[in-house]
Amino acid sequence: MAWMQAGEPNPQSGTRTMRYCVVPPDLAPALHALLKRRFVADPNVEVVIEARDHVRRQLADRRASATSTQTPDAPSPDRRRIRAQDGRRAGERRAALLDVDPLPLPRKASHFAARLKFFERLEPSGQQREDLDTARLVARIQSGESDSFPLLYLRYFDRVYTYLVIALT
Repeated sequence: MAWMQAGEPNPQSGTRTMRYCVVPPDLAPALHALLKRRFVADPNVEVVIEARDHVRRQLADRRASATSTQTPDAPSPDRRRIRAQDGRRAGERRAALLDVDPLPLPRKASHFAARLKFFERLEPSGQQREDLDTARLVARIQSGESDSFPLLYLRYFDRVYTYLVIALT
């Protein structure tokens, strides 16, 4: 596979990449600002602080958190319940991450290089995003949300109409 610069589109999959430098929380006070200044000129590199809650991973019910006031019986109203016909999600909500080689670091940060993680995030192409959104609309319609049908109808009206004009003339 040929090497691509961060942010360049991949002609094979139609995706573009975003690179992240993940800083552990204990190193954030010393390195976050330094690394942000280092990569400020590159809009395709973002420095983020790792925010995993390891305590949450130890809970029997991972949907609950130690500070949450919600119970498992009362999920957040924002939580999506839209699923495909076979019960699985229509698509992943998180983008795919690939481990990549580290970027050149400032001298002050170089001795922490082993603890820093670098990832590339693969952004879906426009067609992939549209297909995923359409699958979600179809799942909503199948679950009884009739307000979603006009959106689906308008999205595909021109394409279906043009096809029918060509096919029937």
